[in-house]
Amino acid sequence: ALPGKKILWRRPLMGRANAGIAASEGRIVVPDHGDGKDCFRCYSADKGDVLWTHSYENRAEMEYTSAPRATPLIADGLVYTLGAAGHLFCLRLQDGSVVWQTNLAEQFNTQPPQYGYSASPIIVDGKLIVAPGAKEASLAALDAKTGRVAWQTPGDPAAYASFIVGTFGGVRQIVGYDAESLGGWDP
Repeated sequence: ALPGKKILWRRPLMGRANAGIAASEGRIVVPDHGDGKDCFRCYSADKGDVLWTHSYENRAEMEYTSAPRATPLIADGLVYTLGAAGHLFCLRLQDGSVVWQTNLAEQFNTQPPQYGYSASPIIVDGKLIVAPGAKEASLAALDAKTGRVAWQTPGDPAAYASFIVGTFGGVRQIVGYDAESLGGWDP
């Protein structure tokens, strides 16, 4: 604790934490993993009360556990979670109910990266940008509200860093790594 600062609340985790937390609208979404399950809990920011829990089986074997590595994304009342084995969910921030779901590795016919999916999803122009790392879908844009594929681009396997969006050299682009190169994509 910082000198002169008191801890308002603390909650235990089930296992090793490999991803960041997301906070918005007085809520904190925390990725966790234990007992062969990925678990995302939503806490009230003021008191640390559990508002909802979303979990699913994940018994994938990988170094550093198969705990989620990607930080959840909160946008427009929705939470996007991505597990190390490729489980991607769109949940309602209010109650944790599932809006849509997919598995990146299964949907795009590829394997998760050796150390698991790590690149946090971002939203660009109403599209959820993810990095499946498939030969025909190195990068993909899913409709943020429905999960339908809007576009995908061929390339190399997924890397572990998150993408950004910005204007560089006068061109708006999504910039990030795949396993072999750094690239800029037209949103």
